[in-house]
Amino acid sequence: MRKSSGFFALMTTESTRRTLRNSIVLKVTLIVALTIAVLLIAMLTVGYVFGRQTILADVRSKVVAIATARQTLLHDSIAREQERIGLVANRPRLRQLAVSVIHGSASLEERDELTRVLVEVVAARKGFLNVSIVSPEGRVLAASDSALAGQEFYANAAVKRGLVERYLDQPRHVGAEYLTWVSAPIHDDQQRAIAVAIGEVNITTLCRALTAAVGLGATGEVLLGRREGGEIQFLLPARNAPEMKSAPMKDLPVLTAAINGRTSFAHLRDYRHVPVLVTGRPVGYDNWGLVVKMDAAEVYRPLTTAWNAAAAFSIAAVVAGLLAGYALARGLTRPILQLATAARAVTGGRLDTRVPVTSADELGALARAFNEMTDSVQRSLHELRASEERFRLLVDSVQDYAIIMLDTEGCVASWNAGAERITGYAENQIRGRHVSAFYSAEDVAAGKPARSLKQAVQTGRCEEEGWRTRPGGSRYWASVMITAVRDAEGWVHGFAHVTHDVTARREADERLRGSLHEKEVLLQEIHHRVKNNMQIISSLMNLQAGTLGNVPAAEPFRDARDRVRSMALVHEQLYQSRDFSRIDFGDYARSLMKFLLPSTENGTQVSVTFDIERTQISLNAAVPCGLILNELTTNAIKHAFRGRAAGEICVALHAVEE
Repeated sequence: MRKSSGFFALMTTESTRRTLRNSIVLKVTLIVALTIAVLLIAMLTVGYVFGRQTILADVRSKVVAIATARQTLLHDSIAREQERIGLVANRPRLRQLAVSVIHGSASLEERDELTRVLVEVVAARKGFLNVSIVSPEGRVLAASDSALAGQEFYANAAVKRGLVERYLDQPRHVGAEYLTWVSAPIHDDQQRAIAVAIGEVNITTLCRALTAAVGLGATGEVLLGRREGGEIQFLLPARNAPEMKSAPMKDLPVLTAAINGRTSFAHLRDYRHVPVLVTGRPVGYDNWGLVVKMDAAEVYRPLTTAWNAAAAFSIAAVVAGLLAGYALARGLTRPILQLATAARAVTGGRLDTRVPVTSADELGALARAFNEMTDSVQRSLHELRASEERFRLLVDSVQDYAIIMLDTEGCVASWNAGAERITGYAENQIRGRHVSAFYSAEDVAAGKPARSLKQAVQTGRCEEEGWRTRPGGSRYWASVMITAVRDAEGWVHGFAHVTHDVTARREADERLRGSLHEKEVLLQEIHHRVKNNMQIISSLMNLQAGTLGNVPAAEPFRDARDRVRSMALVHEQLYQSRDFSRIDFGDYARSLMKFLLPSTENGTQVSVTFDIERTQISLNAAVPCGLILNELTTNAIKHAFRGRAAGEICVALHAVEE
């Protein structure tokens, strides 16, 4: 009782109502109770169905046996009475006397004899109350009861059917007894039915035997009926409704089937609209049918009583199962609750919490595993903290780089000393703010911070350089690397933002570029002036050669002009090039040959082909090579094509390894 009281107290506390749906105790209790309930319901259902089928089979065999016995009894009784009246109708002397009376030729003595014969029949054959000879018109010609002689016989069916066959009329309830008429035809010598022998029989014993409720319980009854139009007429009073004389055929389907000659068994509602088990048998006589039935409530009463007792036992078993399940669940969940309490303590940072091991079963193994896990977590946490401290010291020792961790939204999550030195923000000023705080207003308006983060997500990293701002408005040129931080599944958990102040490097680069530009301008000016001076010298020589005319003395001036021109062309190539230390010799050779060929004066048409690799040569090598090419070309023009109308010069240059 103490456990039961505790259980119901638990069910009514406020805290339990809040956690009721999550209670393992309740779940285990309900599972045990439901399991017991399902098993009991299944057993009750199977037992009920099996018992019902057994009782149904037993009752069916019983009512079928009773119906068959009553059918046989009725059939034999009808046949016996028909046989008795047939013997009366076929007595030779009675037939002779009846023929004489019918033909009107019988004397008074013969009429008296006929009456005596009928009286003897009644006396000799037990069961006949009286016997009469009736004409086809229904008039009593003779009777064992003299009071009936000369009267009109009122049982027309007995007369009409008696002229054709042996016939037993439907029972009549007279006082406390049941009577009926039996009739048979009386034939003359030509086998013509000339009269009917009709006997009145007391069938009370038969009727009581037919309707007896022996073996049918308190509600069982036997119904005997015949069809009259669209209704069933009861030949014997119904036990449960003796005042009812007839009923519609639709209310008596089994009796209707029996009248129509079919045997059947059914579970339905009878004329009282009460569920019954009923079987029907055809009598085989004059559209008569017989049914035997019992109320279903009485048939299944033993089963209902047993089922109610079993249901009460099942309820008690379920309650016992609830209590047993509660006790079992409490025993199982107590160690689990201890584990939950210890887990909450560990979650709160108390890693020295341990669970007592009180058993060697699975729960004891779980407690040991929990303690081992706590020891492992404590060791791992200590190692992790040591590792984090080393990493923090490493990051904080970096002064030249701002190492910043951003969350997935781009807000500052962690900070190192280098970040404070470079950006000018203290950690409490910048933590939680968006990375756009480092960008200029122009970059923020252009959406550059968001684009940089997006690029880091898409490609894994984003490298950029640009101006960044400090809290006071000063700017610095920063080299920034933004890397997306992902887990093993590839989900982004934040960004690593590393910034390096390269303002000094940028300023040095700008000074270097300025100095280089000045040198480039100076070299261009030098090459330009050298080229112009050589051009002037070449022009003066060309002018002097023209003054002398085509005489041998002019040749040295022309040769000197070409040499100067070849050197000037080197400086022209350097002046036009962005590299003041080297020239492309292929371009130089084409330009030089273009200058030299028109200077030929012997009338020979000279063409030039080139097979020159793309070769860069220095200024020190370009001037000698140009002079060599000039000399070779000039000599070839002067001496190689003398007396020829055309010629070809091939200029080839290939680099060889030393």
